[in-house]
Amino acid sequence: MTISTMTYEATRRVETTAWTFTTVEYLNEVGPSRMAAIATDLEMNKSIVHNHLSTLRELGYVTKFGDYHQLSPKLLSLGHRVRANAPIY
Repeated sequence: MTISTMTYEATRRVETTAWTFTTVEYLNEVGPSRMAAIATDLEMNKSIVHNHLSTLRELGYVTKFGDYHQLSPKLLSLGHRVRANAPIY
């Protein structure tokens, strides 16, 4: 899976944040997925993926149905707010 990167490079990149957003982008592209599939596709350790998903669930950005994790509507509300504040719209 290819995650697009921007041209700006942080001077003190926080890898944990980057991996969390990689997980969010993965779920956005692939849709509901099992933790093992996410770990395999992103070449991450399952326990690390579990930690990211657990944190995202606690914060309300990911929901879990059975063994499948998916993005929650909370991200949609953020997107609407960003779009409403963008000068293009």
